[in-house]
Amino acid sequence: MDDRPPDPRALAAQAMQAMRSGDARGARDRLQQAVALNAGDSGLWLNLAMAERALGEDQAEFDALERALALEPRSLAGLLLKGAWYERAKEPRKAGATFASALAVAPPYEQLPADMRAAVRHAYDMSQAYAAERESFLRGYVKKAADRLAGERLDRFEESLEITLGKKSVYRQQPHILFWPGLPTIQFFDRELFPWADHVDAATDAVRTELLKVLAADQDLVPYIDYPDSAPLDQWRELNKSPSWSAYHFKKDGKRIEEHCAACPDTMAALEPVPGPDIPAHCPVAMFSLLKPKTRIPPHTGVTNARLVVHLPLIVPEGCMYRVGNDSRPWVEGRSWVFDDTIEHEARNDSDKLRSVLIFDVWNPFLREAEQELVGAMIAGLDAFADEAASKDW
Repeated sequence: MDDRPPDPRALAAQAMQAMRSGDARGARDRLQQAVALNAGDSGLWLNLAMAERALGEDQAEFDALERALALEPRSLAGLLLKGAWYERAKEPRKAGATFASALAVAPPYEQLPADMRAAVRHAYDMSQAYAAERESFLRGYVKKAADRLAGERLDRFEESLEITLGKKSVYRQQPHILFWPGLPTIQFFDRELFPWADHVDAATDAVRTELLKVLAADQDLVPYIDYPDSAPLDQWRELNKSPSWSAYHFKKDGKRIEEHCAACPDTMAALEPVPGPDIPAHCPVAMFSLLKPKTRIPPHTGVTNARLVVHLPLIVPEGCMYRVGNDSRPWVEGRSWVFDDTIEHEARNDSDKLRSVLIFDVWNPFLREAEQELVGAMIAGLDAFADEAASKDW
């Protein structure tokens, strides 16, 4: 008697034969056995999703698709199937966004397998409809703010809206969410633009003392990078959910963490005169950033050039370096700098000791006051659109 466990590949082949013969339940049973034996095979999960679809098991199909995409986030077949799932669930915005993600990873049309071309054409149509609806929504959402500011110079707002909607391209600066045109491409900014910089620097010793107390308590430090497993991790795979780069937040996504602020009053006093942006769910941001020895933060870019990032170096052993664009500099303890994080930047701690800086954000000094309000309106509009799409919890 053969006591060897069944081969997942053989089970998958049997399942496909069962599907062809109309036995979706038998196919599902074999695929469930297969994924139990080899849960790391994204193709098995995709096949299971198709079997669940044939049986009308919507939630089980979605769960199988999520498992497949967690293993292979750029799976064209997986994204097409997930887009189709959202479409059947009557969630056109989620469908359109997912189909757009599928198109982003699809090869040129002429290189597609013949049996995928119709699905990719449909994905294109759906993503175009999604883009048009998103544009209409956002233009309507920000119109009231724009009308209220009639008479102000809004040319950069108009260009930003066009770029946000994909109507125009961005060059050099590479923000993830919002580009504001006409702002100079500056890697590190002159200190003369920030009259509060000397005040912040003068507080270095007091802020460092509070940092050391936080480190001694060894609590409330969280990974700086914390993405879901189903997201394309790219350069963040090594640092995702890792304590190698951690943070102690004072203000996170626009919300104060009162316990942390109370524990570090001198740090809060140092930040008091800083004109930080106030955009709900996004900023202000302030934190201690901790980079462990022999750790590298890979090249990346930030979300919008409308705001800048400030570092106040607190603990900087030899062997640490920071690069923004083509300008590489060592941190100097007690000497803050301001940079545009939408320009590619990276950090290195090649030492054997911890590196720590205080990080916070400020408005770009070249942004007009009226534009600050419009930046907030546009980002709130984008959030509102996303919230509507996410209102159905599966």
